[in-house]
Amino acid sequence: MKQILATLPLLFTGLALAQGDRLDTWIPVPLADGVRAAVPCEDGTVRLFELATGKTDVVLSGHLGRVRAVLSAPDGATLASCGEDQTIRLWDLVDGSCLATLETP
Repeated sequence: MKQILATLPLLFTGLALAQGDRLDTWIPVPLADGVRAAVPCEDGTVRLFELATGKTDVVLSGHLGRVRAVLSAPDGATLASCGEDQTIRLWDLVDGSCLATLETP
C-alpha cells in the first residue's frame, strides 16, 4: 500500500481542489480521454460527464461524505479520489469499479 501511495504523484495529473464561492460548487477536471470530465461531489460521489453534452454518464459511489479532490491518470483508465472520510479511492474508468481503498492514518 505504501508503494501505491508513493507512486500516486507520478501516475496522476489534474489535481482538482478548486471550488467556487459555495462549498457545493466544484470545478470539473477534464479526463485524459478528452471526452469526459470528473466532478468531486458533496454527496460522496464522483460524477463523470460527457463534455459535449454535459450529461452524467457514470457515478462513482463509495466515499462517506464530501469528495475533496480527484486526480486523473494520463492514460485515462484510472481516477483517484480523496474524501472527507479520510480515504483515497482508486477507480477503474472503464467499468466504474473501485480498484482499491486506502485509509489515511
